[in-house]
Amino acid sequence: MQKKAWLIDLDQKSSRRITMTLNSQNILSSDGSTYVAGVDLSTNQNIALTELIKGATTSRATVLGATITAFKGGNASMPALTFTSRVSSLSNGENYTNAQAGDLISSGVVGVDALLTTHDKITVTIGGRAVDATITAATGWATGATARDAIADAVIAAWNGKYGTAGTASWAMSVWGTMSADTDGAIPAIALKSSSAGSRGYTSDNGISVKFTPASADTVSTVTSGAATQTVIDWYVGSDQQSTTDNVATSPDIIIQLTASADNDLSTFDITDGTMDATYVTTLTSAAYQYTNSGAGTATTTTLNVYPTDARADVVNPEGASEGTVTTEGVDAVLKTRVHWLG
Repeated sequence: MQKKAWLIDLDQKSSRRITMTLNSQNILSSDGSTYVAGVDLSTNQNIALTELIKGATTSRATVLGATITAFKGGNASMPALTFTSRVSSLSNGENYTNAQAGDLISSGVVGVDALLTTHDKITVTIGGRAVDATITAATGWATGATARDAIADAVIAAWNGKYGTAGTASWAMSVWGTMSADTDGAIPAIALKSSSAGSRGYTSDNGISVKFTPASADTVSTVTSGAATQTVIDWYVGSDQQSTTDNVATSPDIIIQLTASADNDLSTFDITDGTMDATYVTTLTSAAYQYTNSGAGTATTTTLNVYPTDARADVVNPEGASEGTVTTEGVDAVLKTRVHWLG
């Protein structure tokens, strides 16, 4: 079933007038009953959604042979990841509960500095793709802000070297782009590789998690020459330091999607921002055809290439009814009898 989609960027300009027609008929409703040439969208995402999709709008689209919907999902971003230089029962992140933080080397409410060796490992998973990171230190270990900054730098290098930077071997395996340089251990919010990915990164591949694998007590003691037997690092994702409820992508913009009925190819649907400003309304595309090439498909997703700049979560290209059907040349039937002796 063919699907077309558009990205509505609510931040691009102050006047957000949008027009939509199908079969030359206005389908937007200003008040739930009157169809108009266009509506002015709010800068607020939730309000803009109600302005776009009313019962009258969906009803008219259905009558004209399509289903229309609008939803959050455009220009998704992953929340910031912040490593901290110190941990206490009064100030800790996601790696320790208050009680666990208080028990760290008898830190209590006073707290203890971060401490990492080159044998400790941080695993960061973004949208289902993971990288491992360890610090680099001439002495084999680091503490406080030095440890914090070192592990943040190592995570950035690991992600960008594997998934983030164009040209790397696994670039095509993730919709998420490069990590920017950290400030005091804080890695900024991560953007998609391209806004042309539509709702991907928001409706899927939308989580971030961190795991700490500490070195053994013997290893820590050896590396630090007996100064410590336990390594310490804490972090938080987003703005809530102790909860993981905000460890998911957010989206400021809107996707409009139109799904065709069996006898409508959507070629007569038109959407503009009313002033033809191409930066406001973007037509989303996908290179994927699921049933072409004798059923093998064209540009279909693989484990090594998810086509990260495609909006394939929102767009389905039209394909003929016979596409994907494989035919082979038949052999003429031969009449055989097993009762010839009767004749």
